[in-house]
Amino acid sequence: MAQVVDRALALLVAVVGASGPVSLTEVAGQTGVDKSTAQRLLASLVERGLLSRDAATRRYEVGAAMYGLAAAVNARSSIRSLAGPHLAALRDRSGETSSLHLLAGTHRVCVDGAESHHPVRRVVPLGDSIPLHVGPSGKVILAHLEQTARDAVYDAAGLAGPQRDAMERVLAEARAARVLQTENDRTTGIRAVSTPVFNPHGVIASITVAGPADRWTRSAATAMEGAVLDAATALSSRLGATL
Repeated sequence: MAQVVDRALALLVAVVGASGPVSLTEVAGQTGVDKSTAQRLLASLVERGLLSRDAATRRYEVGAAMYGLAAAVNARSSIRSLAGPHLAALRDRSGETSSLHLLAGTHRVCVDGAESHHPVRRVVPLGDSIPLHVGPSGKVILAHLEQTARDAVYDAAGLAGPQRDAMERVLAEARAARVLQTENDRTTGIRAVSTPVFNPHGVIASITVAGPADRWTRSAATAMEGAVLDAATALSSRLGATL
């Protein structure tokens, strides 16, 4: 299976990297994949829309689905550039670490942040992928997903019965307030304030400010809730959401 995936990826990269449409012979020769295997794998990539094949010339080029993926990547890059000033401002105002988390299936991924200048601070590694039901950054996203999407997260996590009911109550409160403050939720000794970010299609991300609970007290975090919500609202507006 791994070899099949490697060959398919090699063919995909070869077509994407070409200066124009390429023939089966050209792409097979470039990748070292025999023609019959290359033809079968290219047909699968065409079927999935990652590549397209001209009916007249029978040459391969980038497909619509690949352009869609590129657009999604560009959108993520765009949200990072738009969020950056807000993250820095929240860090400077609170003195604590701020971070941006993107929805990715049943998980959320940390894609940007502004770390506190304190020697002891909350550190959120970029690329950190955490299930949506864990931590406030994911919960404020999960709260605004459709019930079927929430159920998929619960099923993946094995949450059922009272656990699922308790989670639904937390999410209902987060949905109503559009901000969630927690202590010791995912990491012991950490207090966090999170709020969701939207685009025209729904929730796509969250912004969180977090720090050591013994320094960042409940009253201090509560005083920051409005600023975190304002930052997320401004970012959502720039992304085309109507709130």
